[in-house]
Amino acid sequence: MMRFFSRRKKQEFGFSAENSEVQELRRQVEELNVFCRQLQNENDRLKRLLSSIQELVLPK
Repeated sequence: MMRFFSRRKKQEFGFSAENSEVQELRRQVEELNVFCRQLQNENDRLKRLLSSIQELVLPK
């Protein structure tokens, strides 16, 4: 009985550690997603700016 209990405890601890790793990875993925959205927004803004500058500078 004690043997089973100690094995089960190890499994629960392993699962808990794995679960916190997964949570950390999910947090990092969310941070990367936010960063990518910010980059995309900045990219779109710069494209609009470039387009405006080209309209002013390039002959029509």
